[in-house]
Amino acid sequence: MVLESPAGERQRETLPAPSASFEAAVRLAAVHLARRGVAAAARLRVRAERAGTLSDDPALREIFLAALAREEAEEPWD
Repeated sequence: MVLESPAGERQRETLPAPSASFEAAVRLAAVHLARRGVAAAARLRVRAERAGTLSDDPALREIFLAALAREEAEEPWD
């Protein structure tokens, strides 16, 4: 993942996914980020690497946004 602060600073972060499924990995990333208080950026891109080619994936972006919204709506942890 590449995260960008409101000031424009970029930070790369790796989050191992326990699944070979792109969908499960995207949901895991959304939950992880929401619990850290990270919100979706206006220019959010979700990309997937297939056969050595990295490309934007609008369906994965929608899965990410839905999972992030669900997690943000949950009650905060104590």
